[in-house]
Amino acid sequence: MGGRAPERLLTAEPFPAAYRVDQIVLQPRDPRWIHAYWELLPETVSHGWAELGKEGAASRMILRVCEEESGRWFDIDLKVDARDWTIAVEPPDRGWTVEIGLRAPSGRFLALARSNTVRTPPDHPSDRIVEDWGLLEGLPQGRSGTYSSLMWPRG
Repeated sequence: MGGRAPERLLTAEPFPAAYRVDQIVLQPRDPRWIHAYWELLPETVSHGWAELGKEGAASRMILRVCEEESGRWFDIDLKVDARDWTIAVEPPDRGWTVEIGLRAPSGRFLALARSNTVRTPPDHPSDRIVEDWGLLEGLPQGRSGTYSSLMWPRG
């Protein structure tokens, strides 16, 4: 086999800038931060403005961040061209969902897409203690001898 990459890998198409689908995806970053990215079709936003009627033209695009356990939420005003946002959340170890939508001057909120639910991790070490240890057997020998005496947790 030669050292050349297959031709199809060299001419692969780049990832598309858009997938033409309304969606918002949420992912936890750490105990106090989550990250959302989204795509909304222009026609979805236009239909939203129309549904809000007279208030549509004055509405703002927002992220509504919802803490699942308490039902509390807060809004983040977005710039028109925003495609993702990193969001500070409190407290840690909670479930979070985000909706992207339009908020009219009257306060009416029209959700255009809803994210998956994520859980931020706790901000302390795990309470789980692994006590069952075993020996690694059959590993190749290195310069300093055998590795078969190394320990690893089971389970």
